[in-house]
Amino acid sequence: MQPEEHTLPLGAPDGWTEAAEFAEQCGSRLFYVTDQPLVGNEGEPLAIVEQGKLTVISTVALGYTRIPQKLAAIFEGNGTELSAVPQPRLLAGMIRSNQPGRLALVLMSAFIAILATGGFGVFYGSIWTMAAELTPVRLSVISVLGVAAVTVSLVVGNGLWEHSHEREPRWLGRLDNLSTLITVGISTALIFVASVLALWLLGLVVVPPGYLREQVGSTPYFRIGWFAACLGTLGGAVASNFDRSPRIRSATYNPRENARRD
Repeated sequence: MQPEEHTLPLGAPDGWTEAAEFAEQCGSRLFYVTDQPLVGNEGEPLAIVEQGKLTVISTVALGYTRIPQKLAAIFEGNGTELSAVPQPRLLAGMIRSNQPGRLALVLMSAFIAILATGGFGVFYGSIWTMAAELTPVRLSVISVLGVAAVTVSLVVGNGLWEHSHEREPRWLGRLDNLSTLITVGISTALIFVASVLALWLLGLVVVPPGYLREQVGSTPYFRIGWFAACLGTLGGAVASNFDRSPRIRSATYNPRENARRD
């Protein structure tokens, strides 16, 4: 027997009613799993919405961990405690669904720009001297500023920021923007860490230890790689302005939801 195909346009105004009627016709419970947030009549976040034999489940409302186990509990009728959704749990679920690690693989132009710019610093004695004098705290501050610059450049350059007053309820617009910033920030931080390691290895390969010790009195290879990556983030921030990959836009909730509505 061939399974019957049926389109359930839950994003349309009458989509849920049509899906619920379809479930009634089938005579069995229908589960619809979505990665979009669900909002109650009073504007509160929900994990589960039931209408007749239709049960709509929002995976982002289930948080960051143990999603298969939580879904199994709902399918078995034991997930009632998951219905109330605190906003921090919803935010964590939205970040998980955005998959920051996968987005980091998309941002190759920023990664290449950091390596290309920072690579020059590995060869300059003045950079070695400055890196040897910088404390880990100061390097950490420079790193955070650099990652923030690339993050803001990517968000603004790709039009990922949404005006929360244009979204109802407004708290959902704020969560959209916050999840976007955190997702892109995590992805950029992963790229930065990879750049530090790559430039550290580059320094180990091309700079003889004896020569480096003669110039700065020690062999601070890791600090040189770290500082060079910090300098490279400036180039990464510029390059990210030209990064307009559709995959960047599709990695956040605002463009995905707008595309589904269209």
